[in-house]
Amino acid sequence: MTAAGTILNNRYKILGLLSGQGGMGVVYQATDLNLLDTVVIKQSRFNDEAFMRQKFPDLKGAALRSQTECLREAFEREARLLRGLRHNALPRVIDYFDLDGQQSLVMEFIPGKDLGEMLTERLQNDQGPFPLHLVLDWADQLLDALDYLHTQFDTPIIHRDIKPQNLKLMPDGQIILLDFGLAKGARPGMSVVESVWGGTPEYAPLEQVDEDENEGQKSDQRSDLYSLGLTLHHLLSGRKPPKTISRLKAEAQVKPDPLRPLSEIAPHIPETVSAVLRRAAALFAKDRLATAAEMRELLRRAAASLTRAVDAPQQTQELVTIVRPNRKIMISLNSDDEGAKPDVEAEAEAPRVVAPRNPAPSKPRRIAASPDSSPFNFIEDLNGVKLEMIYIPGGEFTMGSNFLDESPPHLVKLSPFFIGKYQITQAQWKTVTGKNPSHFKGDNLPVENALWDDVVKFCEAASKRSGKTYRLPTEAEWEYACRAGSTTKYCFGDDEGSLGDYAWYSENSGDTTHPVGQRKPNAWGLYDMHGNVWECCEDVWHRGYNGAPTDGSAWLSGGDSSIRVLRGGSYGNPGSCSCSTYRSFTVALFFLRAAGFRVVVSARAL
Repeated sequence: MTAAGTILNNRYKILGLLSGQGGMGVVYQATDLNLLDTVVIKQSRFNDEAFMRQKFPDLKGAALRSQTECLREAFEREARLLRGLRHNALPRVIDYFDLDGQQSLVMEFIPGKDLGEMLTERLQNDQGPFPLHLVLDWADQLLDALDYLHTQFDTPIIHRDIKPQNLKLMPDGQIILLDFGLAKGARPGMSVVESVWGGTPEYAPLEQVDEDENEGQKSDQRSDLYSLGLTLHHLLSGRKPPKTISRLKAEAQVKPDPLRPLSEIAPHIPETVSAVLRRAAALFAKDRLATAAEMRELLRRAAASLTRAVDAPQQTQELVTIVRPNRKIMISLNSDDEGAKPDVEAEAEAPRVVAPRNPAPSKPRRIAASPDSSPFNFIEDLNGVKLEMIYIPGGEFTMGSNFLDESPPHLVKLSPFFIGKYQITQAQWKTVTGKNPSHFKGDNLPVENALWDDVVKFCEAASKRSGKTYRLPTEAEWEYACRAGSTTKYCFGDDEGSLGDYAWYSENSGDTTHPVGQRKPNAWGLYDMHGNVWECCEDVWHRGYNGAPTDGSAWLSGGDSSIRVLRGGSYGNPGSCSCSTYRSFTVALFFLRAAGFRVVVSARAL
């Protein structure tokens, strides 16, 4: 053990032990004397011979030394893995050093308790398991992280030890996936090393328990889905899952699976959610969901079908959080594989193919010259904070493309309206509401992380103050304003190489929002129509434009009113998500962590 006050590597001053220590290491809180910041130092215990003999009593001599070396390699592998990862749900490595055989991994300090501790406290206080909406939000964040780990590297990175104790909840609701010591996979240029023993018995899949004896099935992406499925089952039921070996024995003896369906244990959990978790946690890999993207999309669709009544006994507003927008392709999950029959049908997600768009021929349309200098533009005074509104002339345009949920292309005729020159900023939001829900703070940054209902209330409050009727744009108004007379992928043309001049997106944002108005505007003087934050539209989500209004009004009939349209892409999305025609959605009950909005006023209302 390292005493408080000890300075390691001439830089890190130990403050004391942190709770939730791993069995193979010790975790300290420390101060970075160079940056004057709080950090976490994870130290291995592999150089402690007495500890190693106690931990592995059956190993002697060369066998124990070999085991020690394997563990040291796993520790170093965790450091290398984490150093190259860039995702909100993954911890950031600051430093790594080895002093006299004692390895130390320095990471950012993540405040809060792990979900295992939090669940134990809830059960001890008779609060029951976690609310469904909260767990679905965590699941969405984690599945986004797993999709990143599984698909963005030459060799997929498999975490292999997902469980409540390895999930940390930050104050802003962000979940962090910890402990990559068992991770298997590689970044480019990194050697692939088989992991040490495969995880925690209750959460490790069958193929991971002893890979040496399961030559026909090695762990892969589905192994992480198994562990996550059981973790979500535990968080929603309050019951620790049975060990995988117990499930295998029951299967061999033709007995019922000791892992009971979630909807049976907790009847308030919808069958749509229970069915997804059953498929994720299927005993044999061939019966599981195939990808994190598929599981995320199924849970999103299940979440979208819920109402506030589902969690009524324990739900509070602060526990209702986000489902994030991402790239989407709508496909059926009907499968011809008898070993993988889906329990539910839903939309699944796949990588989007970025291909040239082929807009349908349109009738001649009337588009006025740039309205940026129009004498009709006006500035609203929100208690000393300006809200600049740009006049958009009426006209006709071809909305959509031939691409899946953006189809069919159709002619829309719109009346004149005014739209915000910029996305609503935090200064404007605070002036109207007195609060600031944003994750990234700054008066001139776009507001994000608000609830849909609060966005609507902002518009109502601004309307009451001004005497005008402020509202969200319809989807047709948004695309018309974004295009600004163009017929190309982006407002400036088809070349994504120029997108960085107009948009903050994944290639140039640094994974954060930026002050509004720093990139080039479109031809009508509107800034950040591509990127920065997603923008809310008034419309209910539909899977295409069949039956859509052609007069520019909001499409509020049909569909599910709890799911609303998002447009424009964000700082965290690739350029393809910023196309003028690209569509995504959000669940109205959840926080809009990557989304904001701009407001509209109908010209005829003035």
